[in-house]
Amino acid sequence: MALAYINKTIELPNVKTQNIEYIDLSDGSYTAGGNYRKDSLDVKRVWEFEAINLTSSQHSAIITHLLNNNFGMTYFWLDEFGGSASSDSIDAFIYISKDERIQFGKNGNWHDDGKNMSFEVIEA
Repeated sequence: MALAYINKTIELPNVKTQNIEYIDLSDGSYTAGGNYRKDSLDVKRVWEFEAINLTSSQHSAIITHLLNNNFGMTYFWLDEFGGSASSDSIDAFIYISKDERIQFGKNGNWHDDGKNMSFEVIEA
């Protein structure tokens, strides 16, 4: 099982790095009495992933879905959520921040059309 899935079925393989940021959706300020007051709505997460040594078919599955969806909202699942991608995915926006062509060898095969990709996943 992969670390992450896009649209419930597209594996995000070979994840080298994963970073997470928490966005506090709130508004806070000091009152006239000098106390700090905060109205909090929610906390959203933003992940950054780097996936390396993707084969042409792995890259194609990811990029085709994102482009056909115009980088709109899609399903995203991470193993840290528990459960499975088919039942425990969240709504997210996924953007590609780097799409680099590379060459690499894997399982005795040479891939001269491989890719390294970096993603930003924003919880909806």
